[in-house]
Amino acid sequence: MLTGVRWLVFGRLLVMALSLIGTAVLSRLLTPLEFGMMAAALAVIGFADSMFEGAFGLNLIHAQGIDEDDVATSFWSVFALSVVLAAAIVLFAPLIERFYSTSGIAVTIAFGSLVVVARGIGAIPRAVMQRSGDFRGLVGSNTVAYLIGQFALSIGLALLGFGVWSLVWGSVVTGAIEAGLNLVQSRIKPWRRVFPGAAVALVRDSSPYALSQLLSWAANNGANIVVGRTLGIVSLGLFSRGWRLVEIINALVSTPLQRVLFPAFATLRGDSRRAGAVMASALRSGLPVFGLAAVAAALHASAIVRLLLGPAWVEVILILQLLALGLLPRCAYKVTESVAFGMGNSAGTAVRSAIQAVLLVGAAFVGGMFGLLPVAGFLSAAMWIYYLISLGYAASLVIATVGDLLRLHAKAMLPVAVFAIADSLAASAVPEAWFWISHFVGGGAGLLAVLLFMALVPRTWLGPEWSTARDHLTRPVVGVFRRPGA
Repeated sequence: MLTGVRWLVFGRLLVMALSLIGTAVLSRLLTPLEFGMMAAALAVIGFADSMFEGAFGLNLIHAQGIDEDDVATSFWSVFALSVVLAAAIVLFAPLIERFYSTSGIAVTIAFGSLVVVARGIGAIPRAVMQRSGDFRGLVGSNTVAYLIGQFALSIGLALLGFGVWSLVWGSVVTGAIEAGLNLVQSRIKPWRRVFPGAAVALVRDSSPYALSQLLSWAANNGANIVVGRTLGIVSLGLFSRGWRLVEIINALVSTPLQRVLFPAFATLRGDSRRAGAVMASALRSGLPVFGLAAVAAALHASAIVRLLLGPAWVEVILILQLLALGLLPRCAYKVTESVAFGMGNSAGTAVRSAIQAVLLVGAAFVGGMFGLLPVAGFLSAAMWIYYLISLGYAASLVIATVGDLLRLHAKAMLPVAVFAIADSLAASAVPEAWFWISHFVGGGAGLLAVLLFMALVPRTWLGPEWSTARDHLTRPVVGVFRRPGA
């Protein structure tokens, strides 16, 4: 599992670096209106990422053994579904344009539906690669596709004045390249015979999880839909930029862990004791990182916005700060949901995803009555409520008590508090006129304080995961001091 995490983290770092550069460049070339139009389109076609992200292919991951006919049947079944969904998007695109009361959205949605077909082509190859543990191949295809599509192509077209179409073309090309590379690397043989029995197994195993993913998509995109409808496309453009910055952080610190945990829990189905130990280990490892990312994003929101979006996007600063308050639960719930998915309880997960959708869409609707900032604040509060529900459900599936898990969370927040205090005190000592220096000094002081804290606390407090990490970091230093006396 650790090898898979390392590869996925490495890939995420590469994609995040490209994403940060791309975000910085595109935000200075495109307007809030153009980003709002793309956000409106992605709110519709984005369910391809959720429906085909791990849902179809569960029958292959869970099976004790698979043959080429099972893989071919699954491939063609998912491809046919993706074509049907893409056709439905094209059909309803004019109605969606009227919903947003903004001309030009229908054609971008219709063309962007090609992303759905690309995800359908790549879903089964990705599942086969996950099953075989080929995370290196998954990272390679994702990175190459992003570099060519959403980075080079989008920026090039934006420089040439293509506006929102630079974003649409980038998304379509990225999906097509990633699907093609995964298809080649997985070495599946789609031309094999198709068996109805395998198609039934695909639907049986994947439908609950696909429903859960669709509901999760509704939860994550419902706020954008509400903002676009009630506050307008320009407001959606501003809100989507703050949401995008939070998603970049979320993708870096939590998505790699989720992709590795899902197949890991799938192998532990029926062994609730071991599954409980793995969940506790994942939370002990992840929670301090999630908390530090959230606090850093809140404290340094003004620097992040100025650096990545530019001075024209100052309205996003408070939006980012409020959304950062819900970053920890947005990251951590991926661990708890991986327990339910992997342990085969995706039907119950669908119910909770519906609860999540109701909470987040309801929060956006109520907040939208008052403006963008209330939307962001209400969404963070709703995310905390949902995470507590998810945590309690995960604890019921494994050998773990809610009390133990809450104590684990409290312990993980101590280094986060140390970082926040040190960062704030150091930054406040620097004159306000020295904007960048104050953020650099504050962040550096916070990081140094956390490192000292982690170095001084006893191993029993750190836990095995962070104790091992500390040993790896300190071993070279200890070796230097021991050599002269050897």
